[in-house]
Amino acid sequence: MNVSSDHITGKVLATFNLTIILAIILLAVSINSPALITFDTVLSDTVQNITIPGFAKLMSFVSWWGSRPTAQITILVIATIFLIFSRLRETFFVLLTFIADALNIFIKDVVARPRPDGASLLSPSFPSGHVVHYVVLFGFIFVAMIFIKKIPQTIKIVVGLFCFALILLVPISRVYLGDHWPTDVIGGYLVGLFFLSSITYFYLAKTKHNS
Repeated sequence: MNVSSDHITGKVLATFNLTIILAIILLAVSINSPALITFDTVLSDTVQNITIPGFAKLMSFVSWWGSRPTAQITILVIATIFLIFSRLRETFFVLLTFIADALNIFIKDVVARPRPDGASLLSPSFPSGHVVHYVVLFGFIFVAMIFIKKIPQTIKIVVGLFCFALILLVPISRVYLGDHWPTDVIGGYLVGLFFLSSITYFYLAKTKHNS
């Protein structure tokens, strides 16, 4: 990136993230509105009534990657793999997932939204920690697969598709398993995108020259 493009991209990022922050705030203060309660109830019932054979096991598998201690172990394993191959910047950005997860817990405590009845977890519900975790961690890995030139194409495709599938399916999984409302996972996507866009911006600042 040259100085001019850096400046323009930085302004776009700032505008994008400001929009996301406003959307998160708006959603957080509106989650108890009659319209969103109806939206959550109807969509939750629709998702939880899916009866495709094997669907329940698939949803459990998808959510497993974000459960404790699997989520924390996964971060450390991926960071170690990058470190073994001397990808120090990738190692650093993967470890930033811990910060995203911690800040999401803070947001949960501030909003303090109860989970749906019968949920397996007792922590606050908004935004979904699983969704934030997946968007930041697996989203960054997806980006890295695109821009690290030395990785074999087959590995890029397999890892990239796996990460994309987890990001796509995790919100359905969290609602299907009864641990979140649909607006929780929407909030998770917004918070995750805020972190991922910022991480990606700084990651790409030098990656194109160092890959």
